[in-house]
Amino acid sequence: MQQELGGWEAFLGMEETEENYGVFVLIDLTSKSFDDQLGLLTFAFELKEELGQPVSVIVAGNSQNDHIERLKKFPVSEIHVKKISNQRELIDFLKSFIEEKKPLVLVGDLDTGARDAFPYIAQTRNEGYIGGGESLSISPDDRKVIVKRKIYGGLLVETVKILKDGVQFVTLKSSEREAPQESEPQDVEVKEW
Repeated sequence: MQQELGGWEAFLGMEETEENYGVFVLIDLTSKSFDDQLGLLTFAFELKEELGQPVSVIVAGNSQNDHIERLKKFPVSEIHVKKISNQRELIDFLKSFIEEKKPLVLVGDLDTGARDAFPYIAQTRNEGYIGGGESLSISPDDRKVIVKRKIYGGLLVETVKILKDGVQFVTLKSSEREAPQESEPQDVEVKEW
């Protein structure tokens, strides 16, 4: 959605857009351990290669300093930390977070609060949601998320694409990917909400 140009922006020919940007990974510590969700980063880094956009991490729950220090060992651009204790707090936080950050893709684990929060928020915002995926990619034509998932007890694989604009919400099985290799810690911005 583009805004009308005026003043110096119009004179200089600069356009201001409200385009969604970045891949964000939700690590929900209220329902699953930190280590069990690190496979989500592998999905996100695959999207980073396709999109050329940064990966940021949201840690919700009772995070500890060692979680943040470990996340700094991965190539993430930002770490957002929010202390929450239940599903309602997660939904309220994600609503305000999305309004401010406007992510392109928000990835969460199928076995955490994301399973219920993502479809609810996507519906209230009239944006796209796909759940239960085992692989994730981006359509080169329109930058929409494509997910492959097993159906009929694993006998078939279906390919599903999000068609709506705005944030693309996806829940995945983090156990489908191993956590990426950790490297030397880097200087990453950490924001507490």
